Amino acid sequence: MTDRKTDDAAAKKLLDDGIGHFKKGKVKEAVSRLLEVVARYPQSDVADNAHYNLGMIYERQGLKEKAHNEYDAVVRFYPDSDAAGFARDALEGLEQAADPASSLFRQAQELYRAKKFKDAMQSYEDLLSRFPKSTLYDNALLGLGMLHRFHGDPARASELFEILRTQFPDSDAAMLLERDV
Repeated sequence: MTDRKTDDAAAKKLLDDGIGHFKKGKVKEAVSRLLEVVARYPQSDVADNAHYNLGMIYERQGLKEKAHNEYDAVVRFYPDSDAAGFARDALEGLEQAADPASSLFRQAQELYRAKKFKDAMQSYEDLLSRFPKSTLYDNALLGLGMLHRFHGDPARASELFEILRTQFPDSDAAMLLERDV
């Protein structure tokens, strides 16, 4: 029977080897090392990072379902780890990329950055009317509300913010709104 320190050291070496291989473009070797960490040392201090790095590799390869599974493993099995927050963000990114409203949301953001505010408002409005079940609905409410707030219609902004607060109270958009108020 090996002790915990020996297992952690072996897992850390495999993790480092895996990351090193990935940086050198040796994806197959990287995946092999990282899979070995999660299979042989699931209780190690670096198992969460191995899952997360596997998720990143799979995502870059376009293997979205595999990436989702690895990020989800971090969140479920290592919820207090340093990688859990990053894994949650990655999961949200995968969900948004799979969301049919994501291209319309990106368009609204690009129009906003280009200072085409009326067009950005219209894109957010389109998203809200066409995709009421979108994972981006709360973010669209926030974006549209902010545009109304800063471009002459504070009453409409308040209406949108109230919808956001009541229908999506635990969303990232509601948290951002509360920080902004």
